[in-house]
Amino acid sequence: MDRFRWQLLVVLGLSLVVVAGVATPVLASTTFNHNENFDNYWHIQQNWSDGVPDATKDAIIPSGQTCVIHNSQGHAYAKTINLGGTLIVDKRNLTLGDQDYPYSATTSTIDGLLLIDAGDDEGVYARLKISGEHTIVGTNGIIQMAYETPEPEDDPVRAIIVQDTSNDDLLILDHTCAGDVSRDCGLSLTGTGEVRVQLDNRSFVVADFDHWDYRLHLTNRPKTSTAKGYWICENGGTMAIETTVTGCGDWRSVDVNCTDACTVRRGIGCGGTFIIPWQSDGCVSGTGDVTLQAGCGLYDDHQLKVQDNQFSTSGRLLWQSLEGQGGEASFISNPAILVFPDAIARFNCSGTGCESCP
Repeated sequence: MDRFRWQLLVVLGLSLVVVAGVATPVLASTTFNHNENFDNYWHIQQNWSDGVPDATKDAIIPSGQTCVIHNSQGHAYAKTINLGGTLIVDKRNLTLGDQDYPYSATTSTIDGLLLIDAGDDEGVYARLKISGEHTIVGTNGIIQMAYETPEPEDDPVRAIIVQDTSNDDLLILDHTCAGDVSRDCGLSLTGTGEVRVQLDNRSFVVADFDHWDYRLHLTNRPKTSTAKGYWICENGGTMAIETTVTGCGDWRSVDVNCTDACTVRRGIGCGGTFIIPWQSDGCVSGTGDVTLQAGCGLYDDHQLKVQDNQFSTSGRLLWQSLEGQGGEASFISNPAILVFPDAIARFNCSGTGCESCP
């Protein structure tokens, strides 16, 4: 019977390795190499070594190659990606992970750039969809959620990272650092848009676009850091906390290099803001440290703004003005915290003084 099974699998074209006497399928791969006779699109057969990727394959895009999932073509699927170059998701979906029940854990590598482009004002969005438990590990890799400036009468449009099969789908961001976690050996999720999928941040999540209306939204499913990770606002970016965030991740708003002495807030990229908005499900109950060293101290420039619910951590608060070098003269940063009457912020708390999120 075992011999019959082996013969059947060979006929079906599966590669196998034998581990402890058990035959295990090896993930097939296909490598992108842009054929200059065609556009550099994902769905063009001639650009791939073994056909267009599907939900059963590892898609390899080497350094120096740029591949586009173009909005004129269909959605894209891969079990994993190995990205050294650039992959652009242009108003389409890219689905990663095991898409067959029982959804085994899978791992992709991003050492290059995955750009999730913005949607349009007709409700067409670019989405990264996560199926099952999917880890993305990187060495100086970037997942950039892009933005698009709308007409004045339109709402901002966003890139989206979302679950594919169920609310249990999980995205894990990880690094290759041997010691302290840094961006040089880590993976950074940056930009503006909505992170709806359940997320375990063991690397870097960074709000870095300087516009109050273009936030990086942590929304829908819970977020955590089960190992040291960082939630960062820089260059004037805003991170909106609209779901429960737990774990040991640190929170940092640390830029001090404005282009002038903070006389003008908009468009100069001074630090950034963590906000738990009105009437949201946002809540932080963690153990990480909070570092606030940026900001201009203007009326609407707060580095931590808790409008509802709570921001609580057993970690330390470092709240400090620093001297920056900007424009014609140096200036002193002026970080600020604003907590509304029905909300609360706690630091270095423990026991009953540091309640979990409701």
